[in-house]
Amino acid sequence: YDNSIYLIWSSKKLWYTVYDGKSWSNERDVAPGGWHPDIFIDQEGGKHVVYNGAGFIPDKSGNGESPVTVYYTYSQDGVQWLEETPITTSDYIWKGAATIKVDSTGRRHVTYKQWAPLEGDLYYTYSDDGEAWSLPLKLNHFSGVQTGQTGNESASMLLDQYDNLYVVWKGLDGSPEAR
Repeated sequence: YDNSIYLIWSSKKLWYTVYDGKSWSNERDVAPGGWHPDIFIDQEGGKHVVYNGAGFIPDKSGNGESPVTVYYTYSQDGVQWLEETPITTSDYIWKGAATIKVDSTGRRHVTYKQWAPLEGDLYYTYSDDGEAWSLPLKLNHFSGVQTGQTGNESASMLLDQYDNLYVVWKGLDGSPEAR
């Protein structure tokens, strides 16, 4: 969008700031709680953010029960943020590690992980308005997507100049997968 640096992070709340090449803006409170945020700046400077709700991570030996899910919010100016919208259903299965891209038509593309017996599964969903989301599509064909605590296990997405979306991730065995 421009040559600014846009930063989103979590520390009990979600925070946002921008560096315009000379100085950092005041930190802005984006959401009352959450972690593992991702931000995308669209062609008009709109800020699209996805993140995990504040909750707990399930024990991997358990059944994945957790109130944690993925949320979306948006701001045009970086000051006023829309109320968070859940992207995923509230079936009480842990979901997180979301990533977001927005194409030239304004369609929001989101990937996220969902707890599964062998680590996690990777899902894709999209929305044209940030409120109604498509049914999720499971992307991994093999049993599990590597998860962890560092955040580097998230999928990576790329939109080319024709709005073709590419998704890559690390498989459970450490090998790369793509779709």
